[in-house]
Amino acid sequence: MRKLIKVDSSDFKNYLNRTEATFQAEREITQDKLKQGIDGLEWLVMQILVDDLKKESLDQWLKLAPKISKGTKDTNILMMNAIRLDHDSFYELHELNWWIVFDETMTYLSLLKERNYYDYLDFINEVYSKNGRDEK
Repeated sequence: MRKLIKVDSSDFKNYLNRTEATFQAEREITQDKLKQGIDGLEWLVMQILVDDLKKESLDQWLKLAPKISKGTKDTNILMMNAIRLDHDSFYELHELNWWIVFDETMTYLSLLKERNYYDYLDFINEVYSKNGRDEK
């Protein structure tokens, strides 16, 4: 037999307020760093700790994203657009959640930097190049 537990709504509201402030701070830091260009992106990549769960999530996303994305099936373009665009513009273009794609992009870049630094540099330079900005 299940037992119902009464939750005080004020505790839950306090929890929501605390977590909302954390999410808002994360959004502001992320957007600020992305506005800083390559240096800001590098800082964001350095904050990523890649564990087995993140690797598995990235593998699944790389398989799924081309099947459900609107506009492009190229995951590199999706990842570059996650860096270039705000969440509303990204959703309008691809009909995907920006935060999920951005998180997978940071995991991808962290692994790429560790495994093949020259490809990592090519990727981030393409993100901020004039020609790269025209791809959508």
